[in-house]
This record gives sequence, C-alpha cells and structure tokens, in this order.
Amino acid sequence: MKFTCERDSFLKVLTDASRGVPARPERAILSCLHLNLEDDLLVVTATDLNLWIRSQTKVADGGTPGATAIQSRHLVDAVRTCEAGVITIESEDGKTNITSGSSKFTFNTLPADNFPEIPPADFKEVTVDAGNFLDALERVVIARSTDEARTVLTSVLLSPEQFDGEEQGLRLVCTDSYRLAMRDLEGFQLQPLEQDVLVPGRTLEEVGRHAGEAQEISVGLSSEQISFTIGDVYFLTQLIEGDYPKYKNLIPKQDDYPNHLNISKGDSDGSPKERLKRAINQVRVMAGADTPIRLTMAEGKLAMRANSDYGEGKTEVEAEYVGDEMTVAFNPKYLLDGIEACPGDEIMIYALDELKPAVLRGKPEDNFLYLLMPVRVAD
Repeated sequence: MKFTCERDSFLKVLTDASRGVPARPERAILSCLHLNLEDDLLVVTATDLNLWIRSQTKVADGGTPGATAIQSRHLVDAVRTCEAGVITIESEDGKTNITSGSSKFTFNTLPADNFPEIPPADFKEVTVDAGNFLDALERVVIARSTDEARTVLTSVLLSPEQFDGEEQGLRLVCTDSYRLAMRDLEGFQLQPLEQDVLVPGRTLEEVGRHAGEAQEISVGLSSEQISFTIGDVYFLTQLIEGDYPKYKNLIPKQDDYPNHLNISKGDSDGSPKERLKRAINQVRVMAGADTPIRLTMAEGKLAMRANSDYGEGKTEVEAEYVGDEMTVAFNPKYLLDGIEACPGDEIMIYALDELKPAVLRGKPEDNFLYLLMPVRVAD
C-alpha cells in the first residue's frame, strides 16, 4: 500500500475512527487502526467488537491498493506532529513509513488479515433530522449509568410512541435508578423502529460528539444492530439485550403534584437557571461532593442548605411556590445535571413529599422531564 494525501485530511479520518479503539484492548490487534486503500478510497476502521467506527477519504494520487493495521495512539500522535501539506504513507514487509518533509516515522504493523471483519449490516437506512435527535440525546444521556455491571442501564432506550392518541413519535429515556431523563419527539419517524430497542450509551455519545453541525443522520436498524452515518463516518453497534425498567410506573401526571415551585427570576449575572445553579454551588462549598443539599420550598422563596464537619452553607433564591412548606434533599450533582438538561431559562420543580421522586422541567416544557429521587437525611 502506498499513497499521498493532505496531512489534515489524513489526520481527520484517523481521529474520527480512533474513537472506536478500546481503552483497554483485550488483544493487540484491537489497539490498532485498520487502513485499507482501494480505488483511491482510504477507509480507516476501529472496533472494540461491540462498536465499530469507520471513516473514509479520497487520496490525492490514487495510490497503490493494500491494507495494514497500525497501533492507533502513536499513529495519530505522529501524524498530528507532521507539518501541514502533503505526506506520504507506504506500507511493506510488516512496516509502515510516514514521511512529511524531512521527518519520517516507521511503524511496526500487524497483519491486516488479523483485524476483525465488520459484521454485515442487513438493513435499510432512513435519514432523520440531526438537530432534534441530537438535542434530545444530549438532554437524556446524563442520566444513564456508567456501571458496566448494569449493562441495561448504560443504554439509551429508543421507543416508538403514540402521542395525543394519534401522532407517532420517538421517545428517548435514560436512567441509572437514581434519576431518569425522558424526551419525547412528536412526529419524529424512525422507521423501521416498531418496538423498544436499547442502544449502547457510549455509541450514542460518540455519535453526538462527532455530529457537530450535521443536518442529517442516516440510521439503519435490524433486530440485533443499529447504525448511524454522518457524512463520511459510519457507526455500527450491537443492540443491548435485556428488560428495561418499567419507568412509566414512576412518572405521575403533573396534576398529581400538590407542590410546585417556579424559578422565573434571574439577576444581573444571568438567567433564573444560572442563578439557581450558582446558589447550589455556593452551598456545596461547605460540603463534600455527594453530601445532600436540603431544599426548603415555601411561599416566595427556595432556601438551600448543606452542612458537613467543616461547617454549613446557606442561601435563598426568589421563587413562586404553590403548596405546603416542605424540605427535600437531593444529590447536588444529580440536581445540577437535571437543571442543565432542562430547556429554557426557567426551572420548575414538582414534588409530592420528601421521599417520593420529584420532577424538574424547563419552561417552555419542550416535552422533557427529569425525575430525581430524594435522599433520606437525618434532621
């Protein structure tokens, strides 16, 4: 294999694909990027055997066809240090040379045939609006679990839903059993999705990270796999098998909440949402990272308090409140995540009592909700 191309183009396809290289590869070949050149098209692939990422670009001179497998991290780092302009890549006899000006890197390579073949994808793709899907995804993934021992909870649930009795749409849900984020996309068709599927959260985070300003995403779906194509980058992953928690049983109707609070006034430093986030961070100063914050909701105000062996922090935020005065405690990180995910500048908190899940919503509501379990604390 031999070809020349622009440094920036080559670096982009390497970087895009390298997101699929596992942090702790089980085999040496999985630490590599697979490079294949055929008919002037360079295709770079990486995998951890669950997620496959493939990126491609045209080479300048057509090149000489061939394939190789090169250790990812050192390859990307080497190409990044090359000067802008044309570089030459030549692979032969178990070594690959990369030449840029007066600089030359020689890599020991592994046989390309040892690299796992990408599974065949037997499904039809559909093109969807990237903006709506990625916005919904960004709001819900914060609530997914990162505990690989709880595989189902590391996924994002994609569910076809019937809204308002007629309109079909898509629902995205994530939960780690302590909080839940849900976003409904009315009128959003993801054919041929006919039943709930569990997509690895890592895959969707990579899709969101790569998408940038993309206008469209092509999605393919079968009974075992799902794919996403954004421009010249292709993602393929195995769906997760298992039973997702029966989350619908946890979400009461909004009218069921006797207590609701609205943070609708900001200050000279920002919006109501920003004011609330600053207040939470203020009281956290006197507590550990996971020390619960007590929220006391009363007429005209939201009072916050956190304490530890070091001392205590208190502050208040002006708020509109309907209901009986009550105090409820939350994990501060989970609370801040929910506030950040809510759309708009205002925040609404709906609560039943100090032990039952509360709901955070933005204004306008935007078909998004964040369900958060309180923390039981001693008085």
